[in-house]
Amino acid sequence: MSPVPHPEICDQCFAITGTLETMTRESAIRQIHEVGGSYSETVNGATTVLVKGMKPGKKKLHAAILSNVQMVDEEEFLTLVGAPHTKRLPGLLRRRGEEIL
Repeated sequence: MSPVPHPEICDQCFAITGTLETMTRESAIRQIHEVGGSYSETVNGATTVLVKGMKPGKKKLHAAILSNVQMVDEEEFLTLVGAPHTKRLPGLLRRRGEEIL
């Protein structure tokens, strides 16, 4: 079952920094679009939420702080988009954007 658009997310523009543990960046972007949000590769004047993964980039963090952009961690992001919360599996590897064991 696909997530249903959330009224509070429809006007939100997300950016992502760092590595996400439970999903690929492409999966996160798909989740954002499925609930009615938009995505930007950079933090800019339209960005309203920055999702912080592991080892976030200093440039995006700095831009978000200067622009007063809301920052959320991966767990908060999963709650916002209505995605299931899953733990990173031990030994999970990523290759070419795909998750494999």
